[in-house]
Amino acid sequence: MFFWFIITGIIVGFFGGLFLRGQGFGIIGNLAVGIIGAMLFGFVSLAFSDLETFLHICISAVGALTLLLVSDFIKSRSD
Repeated sequence: MFFWFIITGIIVGFFGGLFLRGQGFGIIGNLAVGIIGAMLFGFVSLAFSDLETFLHICISAVGALTLLLVSDFIKSRSD
């Protein structure tokens, strides 16, 4: 499951960076934030629910996107 959370975070971080169009943290930063969000939400979903593997991966993708957007919003507010 750990492997799938990392892959999900990389994919969401990459496409989220394309969506933010230069407002993010750069390619490495977006990938890192995506991985952190996917891991955080994925492990929380594992700890508190007994869902199918696909649903845990979907939750981790939502977490990666959420963390990426929230961190970008905080960064843009501080600039």
